[in-house]
Amino acid sequence: MASWVRPSGHLVLTTPNPACIHRRVLGLERWSMVCPPHHINLFTRQGLEELLARAGFEVLEYGTLSTYINCVRRVDTQNLLLRRAAFRLLKAAHLGADHFMICRKVGPLH
Repeated sequence: MASWVRPSGHLVLTTPNPACIHRRVLGLERWSMVCPPHHINLFTRQGLEELLARAGFEVLEYGTLSTYINCVRRVDTQNLLLRRAAFRLLKAAHLGADHFMICRKVGPLH
């Protein structure tokens, strides 16, 4: 990725979050995001940040994307108030299904 992004260019990255609520509840063996040939490597937030720094990127923004919660879905109202509230809580606690990062490549423009 580093070779494709110009200095001061941006990279938007998403990848499964092994700290998400689903993985914590189900365990790694039953978590559906480990599915070769896709998603064969799992990265913690710290691990991703270190890899990005080594590749010359700085993280501008970090968050997680919401996860789908079946137990909330079963009892949710038609206007989805419970689901929206659960998603916001998970995102605030960084327990969403995927890491979401916006990064900038460090270095002068050529």
